[in-house]
Formats: sequence, structure tokens, C-alpha cells
Amino acid sequence: MKTALDFFSKRRAGILLHITSLTNSLGNGDIGQNAELFVDFLSASGLSVWQILPILSS
Repeated sequence: MKTALDFFSKRRAGILLHITSLTNSLGNGDIGQNAELFVDFLSASGLSVWQILPILSS
């Protein structure tokens, strides 16, 4: 069984991208089809980390 420490056992690369940067039909981003396509792009590019900023609601 893998533990959380296994994630840190090797060097990784990734990107910081806020969810609202991914467009959808409403104009702002969400965790939907475009997010899935973005994750596929990250994987194809050899990246393994997607860091997202906190989502605040008002």
C-alpha cells in the first residue's frame, strides 16, 4: 500500500493553474471536461502535479 510519503520519494514537475482559467460555456472555469483535457495534456507533457489555488465563495 502506498503512503503519502511515497509521493515525495521522487522529483516531480507540474504547473499552478487556477480552475477559473479553464474556460467553459459560461466563460469561467470549473472542474469539468476542460479540466479533464488539461490533466490529459499534463500527463502527455510528462508533468505529474497540478496545483490549484483555493476557491473562495462569497
